[in-house]
Amino acid sequence: MQRGDVYSDLGSVRISHTETSLAMDADGWVLLAPAGVHCGNYITSHGLALNCCTDLTWFDHIIPCGLEGKGVTSLSHELGQHITVDHVLKPFLDSFQEVFDSTLVFSDDPGD
Repeated sequence: MQRGDVYSDLGSVRISHTETSLAMDADGWVLLAPAGVHCGNYITSHGLALNCCTDLTWFDHIIPCGLEGKGVTSLSHELGQHITVDHVLKPFLDSFQEVFDSTLVFSDDPGD
């Protein structure tokens, strides 16, 4: 497996780091898995969204991630078939751990 590839029985999707997101090369750079960090009042928050089968029409009303001129895509759109989170969760998490040289720990208690 190449670093940054998410493999499954669906094929391979190449992702690359940009200023504020992970993006996929399809008719130019488009947002596929936006990631963000917010710092303020001594509090840091972060997030990641992987667009699997997202209704992309909502993005027509905003400037995604504040990046003018960038489109938004989903795995379903790029691969031409319905892709759910369940399809890609394990390969995505495996790739995340490899790329960031980390181990993810899961808890049933959201307070942990």
